Amino acid sequence: MGRHLVWPDLLNARDLGGFAAGSGKRTVMRRVVRADNLNKLAPSGVAALIAYGVRTVIDLRDPRELVKFPNPLAATPPAGVTFMSVPLISEVEWEAARDPARRAEGYVLTARLSHANIARAIAAVSDASAGGVVIHCHAGKERTGIVAALLLSLAGAPDETVAADWVASDEYLQPLYEEWLAGETDHAIRAKRAEGFITHAEHILDVLSFVRREHGDVDGYLVAGGLTVDQLGRVRRRLLSSGG
Repeated sequence: MGRHLVWPDLLNARDLGGFAAGSGKRTVMRRVVRADNLNKLAPSGVAALIAYGVRTVIDLRDPRELVKFPNPLAATPPAGVTFMSVPLISEVEWEAARDPARRAEGYVLTARLSHANIARAIAAVSDASAGGVVIHCHAGKERTGIVAALLLSLAGAPDETVAADWVASDEYLQPLYEEWLAGETDHAIRAKRAEGFITHAEHILDVLSFVRREHGDVDGYLVAGGLTVDQLGRVRRRLLSSGG
């Protein structure tokens, strides 16, 4: 079974199982799925999500996005599926991002200023009830990618694996990029915007370097953000244990 999941009408739904995680272990399929915005799911996509064993959905979008792009499933969840709103970006980061100099920090700005929010997202994965978990934002690329990267690192996946998963979104999001570019008729502007969509491995590797430099490792970063040691153990078991 491949990691890319065909759930109409999603583009970027991918299982975090099947990755080598050190000491001969591999992450387990059907435990955690990363995805783009579930408000786009067709009825057949909802059926596929449920059939895949998903029982918890963690929405990383901002409250303002929830108003603009509401997810009807969250209002009337399918039986047995829990929806959680866990915004990844803090208000402090939204304010700092207005400064071009701060935006130049890239995703390290998120790791620094949305530290507690990131820890809450990982805690939500740890504390979820039995069954599969989906984490998603809008495109399932950046905010979701940061959480996925930290989860894979917690599981013991090497940095090159984390980076490969980070950049893989571009392969699946081309239709969305074309939609975003459709109204731009100036070829130079269109080319510049298209270049901005390209995902680079160093962006997430910079985040991991910051985490290790400031906190020693991913465990230390998440504990400093509010996770307990018990929660760290539970999230690892969810990702790695074949029995739970």
